Amino acid sequence: MMRSRNQIHCSKEKRCSRLACPQPKSQALVHPPNRALRTYSGPGSEGIVGRLRRLLIIPFQTFRVVFTWCAALLSRILGISRFYGYPSHSRAVGAAAVAEFEAHLRGRYGADIRYPTLFRGTFKEALSHSTQTCRLVLLYLHSEIHHVTDRFVREILSDENLIRFVNENFVFYAASVNRSVEAAELTSYFTPAGYPYLAIVYASRRWPLGQLIDLRVLSDLDRSMRGGRDAPITPMDVLLWLQNVLLEYGDALRTAHAMREQRHSSQRLREEQDREFQQALAADRAAELARQETERRARQETAEREQRMRERAEMLERKRAKLAPEPAPSADAVTVLLRLPDGRSEQRRFHLTKTFAELFDWAEACCDVDLDLFELTTNFPKRAYTPKNHATMTLKEAGFERRVALLVTEKLWTTDTQDLIGKNEAATGDTGSGTDTDHASTPAETKKRV
Repeated sequence: MMRSRNQIHCSKEKRCSRLACPQPKSQALVHPPNRALRTYSGPGSEGIVGRLRRLLIIPFQTFRVVFTWCAALLSRILGISRFYGYPSHSRAVGAAAVAEFEAHLRGRYGADIRYPTLFRGTFKEALSHSTQTCRLVLLYLHSEIHHVTDRFVREILSDENLIRFVNENFVFYAASVNRSVEAAELTSYFTPAGYPYLAIVYASRRWPLGQLIDLRVLSDLDRSMRGGRDAPITPMDVLLWLQNVLLEYGDALRTAHAMREQRHSSQRLREEQDREFQQALAADRAAELARQETERRARQETAEREQRMRERAEMLERKRAKLAPEPAPSADAVTVLLRLPDGRSEQRRFHLTKTFAELFDWAEACCDVDLDLFELTTNFPKRAYTPKNHATMTLKEAGFERRVALLVTEKLWTTDTQDLIGKNEAATGDTGSGTDTDHASTPAETKKRV
């Protein structure tokens, strides 16, 4: 009796020490195979009895899956599920669904329950995050009504070694099939044969929810990890399974990640080159638009200058046509001698009752005098006549009689005169420097410039 108690005590100590201390790695851990990413096809070696046993239970598993699906469908159609105490599906998704699941775990298993760090987001976001961090996704589907779920959460999922290993090497996504709508969608996609359900998923562009690399259901783990014996699974069994899968597909995962990074780098390089090309194209387009705008302005200025010249020519023609015939010499007529800045002289007789407006029209139309820049002056007495101040004055009122000599002199340099010179230069096409030397030029030089 004492010997049996000692043997039991020794076996318990060995089991505890085996769970507390890390076990030696299997052959798969020592010599990881060089394989590409592929879908898991089942346990490798179970022996003849184990394989035969798996073949015999396949019909029963199939019947169980079909029966469960039909029962769930019938319950939803008839509304029978409301008579049971099963929790209804929440509409929360992403981080909100994860928060509800954590609240359920703390409420059912205590506030101090430990488990791997949950990814706060949707399953697709977890797949995207796994590709960025070069890790696999460990999917856990939790069933609140399964008879082994409590033991799995308390003894396996809360193991410190397992938690540390999963946090360092996997993106852990968990959801309750009884509460989460997304978990229900994952159930229809992965079709688990039992719960708790563990699956390792690799993000693939060919599958909407990723490519299934390896999956384990707790009952399968009981059979495969123990060689088909009915022994309870331990945290070390799950840890060894995760290590084997990670070592088996780690090289291929890193290679795929390196290829993905290379593609992203090439894509970024192409985008940068395209951006630089677009910037250069935009600069060329802007330069072309600026050149076209300059040409347009030059054409517009030329057209406006030609238009002003035509309008001035038409105005001078109208003034020449409006001039009254030159009167015959008489006591009521005065001969006006006009001395131009270039030394030429022009003369014409006017009736003393005529106004200076007709005299100015003759000076502009026949003598080509720009009265915006020049004025008519007399030497003695010194007096200046401009269209602005003397257009309505008659020649008799100005004291003209018989013969009068008028000089075409440049106006005093004022702001108004400067603006008029600028307008005249634009009309005649003379774009001189406009320096003070030009302002101080002689009347003859000014006449030539205008």
